[in-house]
Amino acid sequence: MPRALAQFLAIAYRATVEGEFGRFKACQGCGWAYYDESKNGSKKWCAMGLCGTRAKMKAYRERKKAGA
Repeated sequence: MPRALAQFLAIAYRATVEGEFGRFKACQGCGWAYYDESKNGSKKWCAMGLCGTRAKMKAYRERKKAGA
C-alpha cells in the first residue's frame, strides 16, 4: 500500500510540474480517480471494458425506450 501511494504521488507531482494535472479525473461510471492518458484528454471512464460499456448500454436502452 505505501508503495502504491508513493507511486501515485510521484505521478501527481510530475503532472503538476508538467502542467498536466487536469488529466487527473474521476470516472463517470464508478467515481474512482484515474489519469487520462488519451491523446486529446477526452477519456470519460477508468476502463472502457467496464464503466464505458455500462454507460453506453444504459444510453442505448434509453434510446430504444424513447423510440418504442
